[in-house]
Amino acid sequence: MKVEGCSNPGLSFTQKYKKAIINIYDFLHNDCTSGKYDYSVFQNLISSSISSDNSEIRMIIPFLIKLGVINHENIIKGGSRIREIIVNDSLFTLEGICFISFLKIELKSDDLSEEQQLIVRRIYAKFGVILFNYLLVSDDEIYRDLYSFLKKYETIDKNEFFILTDCRKKDRMDMLDNIINNYRSKIISPNDIEPISNINSFQYITSFLLQLNILKKNHDDTLSLSYLIKKMEGYDNANR
Repeated sequence: MKVEGCSNPGLSFTQKYKKAIINIYDFLHNDCTSGKYDYSVFQNLISSSISSDNSEIRMIIPFLIKLGVINHENIIKGGSRIREIIVNDSLFTLEGICFISFLKIELKSDDLSEEQQLIVRRIYAKFGVILFNYLLVSDDEIYRDLYSFLKKYETIDKNEFFILTDCRKKDRMDMLDNIINNYRSKIISPNDIEPISNINSFQYITSFLLQLNILKKNHDDTLSLSYLIKKMEGYDNANR
């Protein structure tokens, strides 16, 4: 059974990207002249001012928009492509400003006491819920699909992830339940599942959601929703 993955940002919250996000914010917030910028000019302006190159910026900026860190109202698109960006005091959302301010502390958390590090981890997890809430209403269906899947089936493994993305890709979500039931009842063998496109999507998307404490890894290598995301109220946007 040949299955297709989904598009993915190709990045996660590693130390490298956290530092890049902070550098981009500091430049745009403190040093960049307000105005409307062609997106290519915007990328060149940032890359010439910080240590990130254009390809890295092209990955980071769209993802910050999806996460609600950059205000989507400051983005002018042509179809699905970013054409222009308006740099002003509202470029970063309040949540975005708070999150990046927190990242500056989190990156130095090794210097904190054990008790302080625990507080930092708890705050980070709560920011994860806020960011995930933005992803749920973004144009990337995988986050809503994954959330809905886990609410229904409780766990997901790599093969089930690709079954899910394949059903969405081929517009056959009505067949998902039957395929998953056959997979879990061993009618479909794990060896029968062959990802043929976007094969890194599982790794990137689930790793990122693990970093945000939205997912947790189980002993059998399946994934499930974390206790925090189950507990939090007001973030059930899967059916929006």
